[in-house]
Amino acid sequence: METLLNQQKVLIKHHFITLKLKTIAFIFSLFLNFNANAQEWASVPVPANAGSGKSWQLQADVSDDFNYTFNATNQKTNFGSNKWYNFYHNAWDGPGTTYWQYNHVAVDGDNLSIKASRNTSTTKMGVQGINSGCITSNKKVLYPVYVEASVSVANISLASDVWLLSPDDTQEIDIIECYGGVDNGNAYYAKDIHLSHHSFVRNPFQDYQPRGRNTWWTRSDITTSWGDYCWNGGNRKYIQIGVNWIGPKHFEYYIDGQLVRVLYEKACATKKGNTWYYTYPSMNSGVLVFDADGYQKENQFATGSSYSFTTLQQASNTSTVNVIDPYNFQGGSGFTKELDIIINVESQDWHVAAGRTPGNAELNDPSKNTMKVDWLRVYKPVTSGGNSAVNGITMTPSALSLAVNTTGNLTAAISPSTATVKTMTFTSNNVGIATVNQSGVVTAKAVGTAIITAQSTDGGFKTTSTVTVSNTATSSIVIEAENFTSTAGTYNDGFVPYGMGKSSVGVNYVNKNDSAQYTINVTKAGAYTITYRISTPSNNATISFYVDNVLISSDNVVNNGQWDNYQTLIATNKPNLTIGSHTVKIIASGTNDWQWNLDKITLSSSSTQKKTNSLKAETTDSISETVIYPVPADNVLFFDSIEVIKAIKIYDLTGTFIQDVKEVTNPISIGNLNNGIYVLELISDKSIKTKRFIVKH
Repeated sequence: METLLNQQKVLIKHHFITLKLKTIAFIFSLFLNFNANAQEWASVPVPANAGSGKSWQLQADVSDDFNYTFNATNQKTNFGSNKWYNFYHNAWDGPGTTYWQYNHVAVDGDNLSIKASRNTSTTKMGVQGINSGCITSNKKVLYPVYVEASVSVANISLASDVWLLSPDDTQEIDIIECYGGVDNGNAYYAKDIHLSHHSFVRNPFQDYQPRGRNTWWTRSDITTSWGDYCWNGGNRKYIQIGVNWIGPKHFEYYIDGQLVRVLYEKACATKKGNTWYYTYPSMNSGVLVFDADGYQKENQFATGSSYSFTTLQQASNTSTVNVIDPYNFQGGSGFTKELDIIINVESQDWHVAAGRTPGNAELNDPSKNTMKVDWLRVYKPVTSGGNSAVNGITMTPSALSLAVNTTGNLTAAISPSTATVKTMTFTSNNVGIATVNQSGVVTAKAVGTAIITAQSTDGGFKTTSTVTVSNTATSSIVIEAENFTSTAGTYNDGFVPYGMGKSSVGVNYVNKNDSAQYTINVTKAGAYTITYRISTPSNNATISFYVDNVLISSDNVVNNGQWDNYQTLIATNKPNLTIGSHTVKIIASGTNDWQWNLDKITLSSSSTQKKTNSLKAETTDSISETVIYPVPADNVLFFDSIEVIKAIKIYDLTGTFIQDVKEVTNPISIGNLNNGIYVLELISDKSIKTKRFIVKH
């Protein structure tokens, strides 16, 4: 009996152990499945502070752990669930000796891989070219936002970059830019990461980039280069580096979870070793001051063992020079534009000029010639509890003209559209000129100018519109093409995903069926002439004009051989506009895949201008009641005369002949004239009359 009992005990124990092991295995399998579905960065905390009462919310549509396969291809292709495409954000093929190639981009199931190789068929700057990869996000990011990547730098004499760039190439924030290869005495910065940004003006080209000594950051364990550190003898290491874009003039940089540099208004804070340095730049007669070694001068305000935002604010109050945009290339607003995310390897001009270009041995080594990105994550701050926070506010129109005792409408919109709190307040800085109610209705009280401000309840974001009040209604409405309220299209051309692009002049990258929409305020009813400043090197280009979704006119755009040689085009038909707010839409309705670039649209009301903006006749032989308008004129000039005008000539004020108007039409085109004062000669069968007019584009 005892033996039988012992056998039963052993059997029961065996079953218990088996059940326990199965339970453990089941739990472990759940753990594995959970981790298989979790993002790779799940165990890496976000180092930046989301702000008081806020927490970070992952933006899944622009974050990627690259745990999938995308094979290199010879054509432009979207990948990563439509998050990326395998090229730069416009047609440029790269700096220096770079040629960005579609087939130098791949995802291997764990990493994004961007490689470099020799381009034997091309030469730039006296050396053979470099093929390399580049990717661009299909969606953009806007402050407040935290963007961080886990990067293994290519160990080759090229730059490995993760950066943010506006579609018009004027605002750039560099997340990481550093080099592989061997650093020759640190002369070429391969031991450093440049914690930097760029503020650009494109025409004429100007570029501000911070170049103080504190903008270059390194660690004591980086003995040769960041590329050599990351390559690690073939056993790759990664660096986590991110930018917290808090506001237009407030950036924070984080490396491996540690805050290392802050730019705020007019001062900087930088961590070097265990010390924080608070500095601000010097400017003399409008020009930044540099030291004898070519570094931008940084005045030291204070030092400390830990970061203090209060100390940084005090340093900023001491300074007079903005650290984000000291030359006001962005009009004093700082960085406010949506930015693309770009990842690439590149050969830069200055690096090539210094002889820092890779040899064939480096380029042919697949273990060194590739930059790897393990993940890239993007977070937005939201109010505690998961509600979506406001990150901006816009208002249309940005300028409003009213006659005394009339009203107009301003429309403000909160972004993002998913924001939990969408309320706002409207205020006027001069209620004697114009008042505004909380629905955005503006009432004109007296002649002058008032600034209307809309401020979001959540976050306190502000936007303004300038209201100009005159004794008479405005008879000319100018629509700057780039100031659209929305754009749409049916073709992702790789430069602008869907719709028209913006430039400092107007709209560009316009494909067939692209559209843009505007809001205008009409203060005087009547018929309006539509005039475009437009340019195209394409045949079969057409622009269609709609008011409140009703087609007014479709007009062919003449091929002038260039994208930016703007010519005047007067629409065939005129809209009859009533007083109040209207929606204007333009559509690129021609048949060519590429259509036109547009500078501006001017709507001119002849019935109003004749009474309010005419010049008195200056005649050599009187033609009674002759007037010309508007004053000043932009692209077209109207004239009213009781006699039939057979010929028109234009002179400058010195009497020098400028041009014949070959075809007498009303209005006449003056879009080719420079700003200034001119004399118009009107010739009829009975008389010759001269009148002065002013051109102001």
